[in-house]
Amino acid sequence: MSLRANVPIFLKKLIWDLKYGVQNRAPYSIPEDVVSHLSRLPTETRILELGCGRGSLLKGLRQTGWQGHYCGVDISAAAIRVASEIEPRANSSWIVSDIESFDSDQRWDVIAMIESVYYVKIERVGEVLNRAMRMLNPGGYLLVRIHDFSKHQQYLDAIHGLGTPVEHTGPFLLIFPQQEASLQSSAN
Repeated sequence: MSLRANVPIFLKKLIWDLKYGVQNRAPYSIPEDVVSHLSRLPTETRILELGCGRGSLLKGLRQTGWQGHYCGVDISAAAIRVASEIEPRANSSWIVSDIESFDSDQRWDVIAMIESVYYVKIERVGEVLNRAMRMLNPGGYLLVRIHDFSKHQQYLDAIHGLGTPVEHTGPFLLIFPQQEASLQSSAN
């Protein structure tokens, strides 16, 4: 059971606002493997990141020259304030929301969850990932990074329980929605 996933949403928000509100806190670095993978995507690619923190993925992508549209979602308003300062232009957007309840009518080519899936209650992983897959453009995929598969085996099992193709690529998973099929939550 993941303690971080089972903390009530209001408490998660408070904790992350306090954590990200600390002045002079060093930014988190994004794993180079994720930046390398995503930076090769075409410029017109639309990326949504669930659990974006202070926007270090966008910063890493921009440093490689990738100029596609990016939207970051995080539970912490303090983190989003810092992230929104990365670039003032219209090719990025920011939303304050928890991962478990986030939904959007917009469509994305890639939805990334970098070290954030285990902040979702295990019994809600199927629901959250199925909702995310419904937000993908045709041909899109989810990228879920898990630094330690053995430590987070329950999450790996829940992801594989979705009944959709999953490709292991180093420490991250690429999840491809089934075409023309409604996905069932592993909780159902």
